[in-house]
Amino acid sequence: MGDPAAAAARSHAAVGFEPERGDAIPDHLAAELEFMRALCEREATLLADRSDATDELAAVREHQRETVGRLGWLDDFHETVEAEDAAEGVFAALARLARTFVAWDARSGVAAPDSGTVSPQ
Repeated sequence: MGDPAAAAARSHAAVGFEPERGDAIPDHLAAELEFMRALCEREATLLADRSDATDELAAVREHQRETVGRLGWLDDFHETVEAEDAAEGVFAALARLARTFVAWDARSGVAAPDSGTVSPQ
């Protein structure tokens, strides 16, 4: 519940988001992924509406970038889980999946600022 949790809580509050997952820990992986889902849904709505929502779209994308930036710890987390979950591998696979999705978003910058769409790979 340090600085990363406070930053996540501020991001959530800025858009009126209250996570249903994550045991009331704002920067819990489940809460952050749920937040990204909500942001992506809002982005899709804004793009489909085709109204002039440039400022809101930019704000949504900035929240997406901030959220991805807070998840840099997933690399170490995945490696730790993988070392401990060698027998079954289920939790390691889930951690790897989360790490991969976040890495894709981080690599692409989440969304190209001027394109109106997510950057291609």
